[in-house]
Amino acid sequence: MNEKIIAITKKYLAEKSLEEFANGCGIEASRQSVHQWKEGEHIPSAMTLFAIMGSDLAQPWARAWAQECLSVLQQGARKRLVAAGRLNGDVAVDPSFK
Repeated sequence: MNEKIIAITKKYLAEKSLEEFANGCGIEASRQSVHQWKEGEHIPSAMTLFAIMGSDLAQPWARAWAQECLSVLQQGARKRLVAAGRLNGDVAVDPSFK
């Protein structure tokens, strides 16, 4: 999962500086955060990505980046739920419910 988010981030970072990328997100994001996302030291949280998608100040490319990253996070969450027996098809399974 981290590798995919790193690749997506590097794709959208392209020829932008870390500061340009951070400013384009339309939220309070630092160039240090962008560096950490690019290097895989941290991944952006779902809340951060949703905030970017909902920001009127975010650049269109930043919204597209956030959408791609959210898709990766969703796929990872789905795989973990299936592996743990907590997801059957599209239905969440609560083992405590009988």
